[in-house]
Amino acid sequence: MTLPPTERLRIFVSSTIEECAAERAVIQNAIESLNHEAVLFEKVGARPHPPREVYRPRLETAHIFVGIYRESYGWIADGMTVSGAEDEFLLAAGLGMPCLVYVLREAPARQQKLQGLIQRAMNDLTVWFYDGTWQPPRTCTGRHHGGR
Repeated sequence: MTLPPTERLRIFVSSTIEECAAERAVIQNAIESLNHEAVLFEKVGARPHPPREVYRPRLETAHIFVGIYRESYGWIADGMTVSGAEDEFLLAAGLGMPCLVYVLREAPARQQKLQGLIQRAMNDLTVWFYDGTWQPPRTCTGRHHGGR
């Protein structure tokens, strides 16, 4: 993907909001320090619409998807069969969007549905495992399980 120098990348950040608040703040700062746009659900504010109607158009206009997963699978909205976090991941993958997935290595209370999502991601994508306090990697080398 090549953008004109004046264009900013829109990077969609997906995770459970409260559980991954610290990671979301770090990734937002990292993205904005590079003069790109972090697309975060909590920046939208309350809306009288189902969550999918709010995040889907923002995801569809993003250039890159970043998923951050710890232990919680997340909430399943009325009328949905998967959590918002899984739906965002599936939508991004279905769009052929570049996806980066970060997973807390030690998560003894990780929910089974989230473990299944992580396993599917490991089959096709680059998945980075992190310990404790998360910092985005400075390079594309390190401890990861690589896909494409």
